[in-house]
Amino acid sequence: MGRHSALCFIADQNAPSEEAHRLVFADPLVIAPIEKLVSDFDDWEAGYWGDQAFTLGLSPDDLHKANISGASYDVCLVGGPCGDAAFGDWHEVTFVEYLRSVFQWGGFPGWERYPDPPVEELNSLAKDLLPV
Repeated sequence: MGRHSALCFIADQNAPSEEAHRLVFADPLVIAPIEKLVSDFDDWEAGYWGDQAFTLGLSPDDLHKANISGASYDVCLVGGPCGDAAFGDWHEVTFVEYLRSVFQWGGFPGWERYPDPPVEELNSLAKDLLPV
């Protein structure tokens, strides 16, 4: 995660809180390291989560990525093996559909929510990405 003047903004912790409302939540693609995912599963398997179903916290949410307190985008792994699972972000689609959106938007799918995205930069990033 990081800052880019045209693509991805990060909230300044010293700025007034009303500035956060003017931020563009570009929601860059971020996937948690495999070590964290395995550790979370080990904790769940050891019973530290109680009776809660195991959810894989694949990514910080768009607020967290913008340096504002947030949560995570999760995949719930229940119901047996399958090739895809619901991805708990604002798109409300499966993980594969989410990746399709990410690739379409050059790694910054949050821009689809805004009327004036930085088209030139996004197209430059997306031009050589293969469809999923």
